[in-house]
Amino acid sequence: MPRWSGPAGLVIRQVGAAAAAMAVVLAVSATPASAHARLVDTSPAKDATLSSPVETVEFTFDDRVRDEFVTIVVAGPQGRSYLRGEVEVDQFRLRQPVYPTGSGSYRVAWRVVGSDGHPVQGEFRFQVTLPAGQEPAVLPPAEAEDGPTSRSGTPWVLLAGGGLVLLAAGVALASRTRMPRRLTRKLPR
Repeated sequence: MPRWSGPAGLVIRQVGAAAAAMAVVLAVSATPASAHARLVDTSPAKDATLSSPVETVEFTFDDRVRDEFVTIVVAGPQGRSYLRGEVEVDQFRLRQPVYPTGSGSYRVAWRVVGSDGHPVQGEFRFQVTLPAGQEPAVLPPAEAEDGPTSRSGTPWVLLAGGGLVLLAAGVALASRTRMPRRLTRKLPR
């Protein structure tokens, strides 16, 4: 007699066939895991040489960007910060207003957190070469007013982390404290 015969064998074969069919369906319909947010476009473009002043730096990503975790640095000649105002976040796009750029080399560094929770960062450079007499009249202040534009949740992260550490310490302390054992009396035999 076969090992799995009778009603029990029929049930086992049906469950096995259903499991195999489910595995095939899951394998065929599985979508690849989503990758981290990826920068797909910038304005100005990486390594561009421009003949007119820049007043905004724009970023376009292939995934949504969390607006509370955005940091942008735009440094111009002599390392001077060209940031002007707050960064605007619109799901896939960032717009950072900057003081009008004069002739020189500029470095843009960025760090964002995508919708998957993973941080991504990068930097690029561009060059501005203006015709004589067209340098902007308004320059950024010598000292950066606010430093890099940042919408960071760091204080909340630190508070939450500290709370978790205190909770873990409380649990460890409570587990070490022994409750008095119940007195047991041996009965005579």
